[in-house]
Amino acid sequence: MLMTVLVIAVLVMFGSCGGAGTSTSGPIDTPSKTQTLKGDWGANIGQMSKITQTNVNNAAPMYPAKYTFNVNLNPDCTNDYVVFPTGAKGTNTGGNPTPSIIAFNELYASQGGGLPAGVCSTTGPSVAWAYLNVTCATSTTTSNDPILSSPVISLNGKKVAWVTSSGKVQILTIGTTGSNGLSATNAVCIENAPGGAATTPNNAVLNSITLGNAKNNPTKVSLSEIFVDYNSDSAYVGDDDGYLHKITPFFTASGALTEVTTPIWQALHGYSIGNLIVDSNGFIEKCTGSVFLGISGVTQPNWNKTVGGTTPDVGITWTNEGSGGGWPVYVTGTSAHEDNSQLSGPVFDFVSKNIFIGDQHGSLFYVLDPGTSTAVGSCANGATLFPCLGTPGTTTGIPTGGGPQMDCSTASPSATCMVMSNQDVPFTDSVIVDSSNALVITQFSNTDNTNAEVEQTNTSLSVFHSAVLAGKVNVSYHTGDFDNTYFSTPASGFYYVCAPDPTGHMTDLYRVSFTNTSGTIALGSTNGTPFQLTTSNNSANCSPITEIFNTATSTDWLFLSVDNHGVTPTCNNQSCVMSFTLGSSMVSAVNASYVGSGNLNGTGGFIVDNVANTTTFPQASSIYFAPVANNLSCGDGSSSTVCGIKLTQSGLK
Repeated sequence: MLMTVLVIAVLVMFGSCGGAGTSTSGPIDTPSKTQTLKGDWGANIGQMSKITQTNVNNAAPMYPAKYTFNVNLNPDCTNDYVVFPTGAKGTNTGGNPTPSIIAFNELYASQGGGLPAGVCSTTGPSVAWAYLNVTCATSTTTSNDPILSSPVISLNGKKVAWVTSSGKVQILTIGTTGSNGLSATNAVCIENAPGGAATTPNNAVLNSITLGNAKNNPTKVSLSEIFVDYNSDSAYVGDDDGYLHKITPFFTASGALTEVTTPIWQALHGYSIGNLIVDSNGFIEKCTGSVFLGISGVTQPNWNKTVGGTTPDVGITWTNEGSGGGWPVYVTGTSAHEDNSQLSGPVFDFVSKNIFIGDQHGSLFYVLDPGTSTAVGSCANGATLFPCLGTPGTTTGIPTGGGPQMDCSTASPSATCMVMSNQDVPFTDSVIVDSSNALVITQFSNTDNTNAEVEQTNTSLSVFHSAVLAGKVNVSYHTGDFDNTYFSTPASGFYYVCAPDPTGHMTDLYRVSFTNTSGTIALGSTNGTPFQLTTSNNSANCSPITEIFNTATSTDWLFLSVDNHGVTPTCNNQSCVMSFTLGSSMVSAVNASYVGSGNLNGTGGFIVDNVANTTTFPQASSIYFAPVANNLSCGDGSSSTVCGIKLTQSGLK
């Protein structure tokens, strides 16, 4: 996924109306403002690609990733690249060859005679590499482990990481010699695992580790993506059984990846006071009593599930520490219930050192991992060992749902989650964390079977604010974004997000304000008249929103897509991409829109490359994304496939 931390703040979600009870589309673009793939480029990423849809409630939208990270650097045709995961079982044989992951360089170019031609002087991009995410010793032709998550890139750009749906965390060291894949139809296997000797076809390295927990080894990963804390070179990822994992070192690992784990119980083993193990329920047990040399029994004891409860084990007494003291952290387990819920993508806050993560039932959790820093928040159940599952300092006021949500929100002696939606719907997107102002923000299109809301807490989950956008609907709306003003003056800035219109029949763009009370920033209320994104009496699923302030033009851009019924003439009641310019007033017009060579069927998330001056660097200052549709014609001449697409920020052309 897009890593949800910004340099000054860490992203945020939703936005909304003001005094008006009706929505409006205002002035809209004309077809002449938008072209198809001609002005920019579309490149084949594989016929079998499966880009995570914006209209799927149980999957996170897939983003490409771009190197270099600094948007203020001049474009570099050789070293800058964009990488697209395909979501496919990669293969280089048969009738539909498709890579697992593919990257392009020479980005700043156009296709089909489009003008300007681009600073790279090429016809479209070049394939930098195309791999199957499998070592050649395993298979030279096929990978059966699709990458359905967004990739992350190392600071030096030499490595790319992701997590697969089967629970494999993988790091690719990009090959520099031999064949590293020439096109989407000629992907290659990766020659080495760590420590291997390169022979053919390349010197690329695939470093993999399979996640496991007390319940399932291996485990699976459906909603989560990798979050990397570059300062400590640690990676965090949630699994489908309710466990949060940590891997360190990560990008700098010199050999095989190593997950931070707590030892499992061993029979006839000597333990000392203070030793920790993980029991068969997933909780941490601490040796608090030892006689007869502290030797454990022949068979595993019947563990006391109550936090603070003790378990005799021949010469040892174990005390249940709950979800505190070791990795992986059992996030969704309580004394009374061993719930195994899918976790969303985690977000590590580099100020509080807390990790925030949602689950498939609409509950929000946090884990304290302060290291040598002062902990922010409190461990659940009075635990004193780190890492630990945190306990919220307040409630949201949303009535608790049933099942696992009831278990965590009413756990004794302390709750372990905040109820953000009681409709048994997942966090498909990671929360957004503004580290500078200690805000944690999320959104749901149905929080309580009544309203669609943006919701905000803080980094110890001890406050709660919400902004009601409209009545609830059962469609997908994803992460919103701040405008540029927010980063300098939060109380004057806004958060933009998609939500249903007041009638529930259409999809609108909203913005929400913030307040500043004695230096404490908090979510405010909807502001301005919501802008209608879809045609009358038609709703659509909305993509995540991406904002970028282009310093070369002093323009604050916002980009999104709808998976159907786009309102502009160019959209023509189909799926389309739209751009907006943000200012002090709520938007009242679409700047430009794009439909491509066919119905996009929605898109994944958008990323930006830079804010370069396009007179000096033509075809720079662009956005990149992949549509869901797999029957498009790309600008490189390929057809009936999925395209990786580049569009300029200024005109989507």
